[in-house]
Amino acid sequence: MEVSKLYLELLVKKNDYDILIIDSLPVVEIMAKMKDRRSELFYFFEWLRDLSVTTFIIIETGEDDKGLAEEEFLADGIIDMSMKVVGDVDVQRRIRCVKMRGAHHNMCYFSLEFKKGVFKIAPAI
Repeated sequence: MEVSKLYLELLVKKNDYDILIIDSLPVVEIMAKMKDRRSELFYFFEWLRDLSVTTFIIIETGEDDKGLAEEEFLADGIIDMSMKVVGDVDVQRRIRCVKMRGAHHNMCYFSLEFKKGVFKIAPAI
């Protein structure tokens, strides 16, 4: 884990990155062989904040998952993306901002469309 952190720090500084995307947190946990998940995640999130870049961490959940426990508490923001069956044969991508620390935001679902290289959102129907 320490080698990965040093490598990421070097990449961020050398390339002047503004955004870091980690796909996915469970893979990081496995690679780091976390023994005390709660404590190690706390320090990992703190380390990410110290990088001074916007970090997106991908976590996949199933329909039966009740919440993300530590991740939900530690994150400054949570964006939920899902697929919703609409009618008999259609599926709609949905997005919503569940949490954005320090901001007043709409927590409703919006439909998310991607066409010709452009994302568009609209109120979900």
